[in-house]
Amino acid sequence: MHHKALTSIIASTILLTLVSAQESPTSNETKITTPSESKTSAQREQLTEQADFSICYEAFSMPLSIGAALQREKLTDATLYAKILAAVEKGECQQETCTVLRAKNGQRATSESNAEMVFPSEYDPPEILETKAAPAETAGGKETEKQTDSSSKTIIPAIPTNFDLRCVGFTMEIEPKLSEDGKTVDLRISPEHVTLQGIDSWGQGLSKMETPVFEVQRISHEITAKINVPYLLGTMNRPPNLKQQADVAKQLWFSFVTVTPAQ
Repeated sequence: MHHKALTSIIASTILLTLVSAQESPTSNETKITTPSESKTSAQREQLTEQADFSICYEAFSMPLSIGAALQREKLTDATLYAKILAAVEKGECQQETCTVLRAKNGQRATSESNAEMVFPSEYDPPEILETKAAPAETAGGKETEKQTDSSSKTIIPAIPTNFDLRCVGFTMEIEPKLSEDGKTVDLRISPEHVTLQGIDSWGQGLSKMETPVFEVQRISHEITAKINVPYLLGTMNRPPNLKQQADVAKQLWFSFVTVTPAQ
């Protein structure tokens, strides 16, 4: 009788201990990772470290009225890109540039297609220098009588004293970063178009000074782009007071970027 009661007490004590252990959280719980999960995580980390990306930047120009009408349709970036490509094939729009640049995940890369132009940025004003001729000497070493008009004038035009350098053409800088899910890429991109529009001059004659006039179109952006899907970076307008190609002053440029894994 006593043995049966003792057995019942011991069983109840063990049951209470097990229930208490299950209900009470412990701070030293260890998460068990299966071999397949561990392998997948390692493969994802290796892919992130070794990933190379191909960044394709494209710009399309079109009349302002057509571009504004497209924008008012509220299309997705991919649909808008497709419609612009169709317009290019019909001759309604023009593709201005297509640049492809590759970069490793998390690394910065730059593409440059430029001509370096050096130009004066500061001038010294013109001067008039007056010099007096030294008295002539005779064969015996004696000075002759001074001439009544023995001075001369030297005219010095405006002289450049400082120079700057500007790259004319196209420059693009990128820095891609693969997201944790592997489906999107965080991208920093800065495309820049620089065109020489002409030379401005001030003053006349010896006081004339010249400086170049540059047209600049630039976009600096940080985006999250889906892989293999065109992304609209934005639009750019030509300056309204163009001296060259004045007929394209009222054009709108659409700038797209597409991120793909490098093969």
